[in-house]
Amino acid sequence: PLPGLLPQRTTRMFHADTYDCHDDSAYFLFVIRDPVDRIRSAFLYERPWNEETLKKFHPNEYDRRKAFFIDCSYYYMEDYVQRGLTKHGDASEECKMKAFTALWGVKHYSCHFFFNYQFHLEGIPKGAKILVIRNEHLVDDWNGVEEYIGGEKEVIPSNHSLPVMNGSQKNPRDKYLSKEGRKIVCRQLCNEIINYKMILRRAVNLSPADIDQSMKELRKSCPHY
Repeated sequence: PLPGLLPQRTTRMFHADTYDCHDDSAYFLFVIRDPVDRIRSAFLYERPWNEETLKKFHPNEYDRRKAFFIDCSYYYMEDYVQRGLTKHGDASEECKMKAFTALWGVKHYSCHFFFNYQFHLEGIPKGAKILVIRNEHLVDDWNGVEEYIGGEKEVIPSNHSLPVMNGSQKNPRDKYLSKEGRKIVCRQLCNEIINYKMILRRAVNLSPADIDQSMKELRKSCPHY
């Protein structure tokens, strides 16, 4: 187990359709990352190997995931973007509609697409205080939150790395997203990017310099948004 106050005081969960938090909780902790990287990771995480394994291991999500990943042959992120999110894409009109509505979070095919930043930001009580840990600055932000709630200043050494979940080997094609593909995803994630910025700006533990750093990283990822 990790040391410090944070693991002890993080006792409730608001994740996707699970909400067991007290509305008067002192803080709500958001763990966030670049919106495009989050979508790319979510796509790989929920993509089934085949229909048989989907039915066996995820029976409750079988219909939703099958309709998106298998019926539309969306197996690689770049193929999904080029085939489903462009005018010249060869996906059927039905699959193109699924491609857009899934990414926008208005149709529930992929849980992590649907339960997006907007969903979680709108789901917490009005005026709630937000703490943020950015995936790109995991150790620094963890230490910052720990200090903010009254713990040690550097409970995790700065040269330390935290364990990675779902860190299995990936096919290079799994992670590939072309420059054009990224532009397309950025455009369709415009609303999600706005909510990502709102979360950053509401974070009581992040300094103006921290927020500026994340904004610069976002501009590098999605220059026009």
